[in-house]
Amino acid sequence: MSNAKVPDTPDARPEGRVHPGAAVHASAEVHSSARIGEDVWIGSRVRIGDGAVVDEGAVIGEGSVVGESARVGWFALITADVRIGDGAHVHEKAQIWPRTVIGENAHICPKAVIGRDVEIGRGAEVGPHARINKGVRIGGGAFIYERVRIGEGVRIGEDAVIGPESTVGGGVRIGARADLGRVSQVQARAVIGENAKVGRGVEIREGAKIGRGAEIGAWSYVAEGVVLAGGVKTDRWVRILPGEHCESNGPEASVPR
Repeated sequence: MSNAKVPDTPDARPEGRVHPGAAVHASAEVHSSARIGEDVWIGSRVRIGDGAVVDEGAVIGEGSVVGESARVGWFALITADVRIGDGAHVHEKAQIWPRTVIGENAHICPKAVIGRDVEIGRGAEVGPHARINKGVRIGGGAFIYERVRIGEGVRIGEDAVIGPESTVGGGVRIGARADLGRVSQVQARAVIGENAKVGRGVEIREGAKIGRGAEIGAWSYVAEGVVLAGGVKTDRWVRILPGEHCESNGPEASVPR
């Protein structure tokens, strides 16, 4: 066994932890237990935490932080001033744009694209090929399935579910534990209350409001401006027009702001 000591300097790292083919800026701080793969590029002022892993070909832009035990997959793109929480995993070929925050233990699945100024809560998951536009807030534990499209400024509550291949327009508010079915469409500025369930293939038009705990059957249509009462349940293939299942004071909905 060798008796050689590792020099006590900021640049000292256990042998083999940083691949010789990686490019690490002189101002970056890489923890001695972190593992940096081949062809990784790490920019200025980056911080890589204890036990973190950055896989082959990934890019970490200037000022970004990769937390303890977090992982950045191969050929992932992390742009400037991104924060990746402890234990989070950004999978292969995902893209995270500037000033976005990925919470602890969150998962960003392969080839997902997360826009700028987004916040993704603790333990949330964004599925493969999903597209999250700028300024979105996703609560802890929420699950965004594959190929979902989410517009600017959307707010999604804790433990909400957005089904595969669904589309959510800009400014929509979705409450905690709401469940949006597969291939559904929610147009701009609609509101879906806590614990509401929206079936597969439902179309909710601009500005409609779905009350807390309401259930809309699959392949239904909710017209623009409808205010659906909390707790209402509808059958499949229903067209809901203004004045139907409504209440005068709006839905009992509690949604993130």
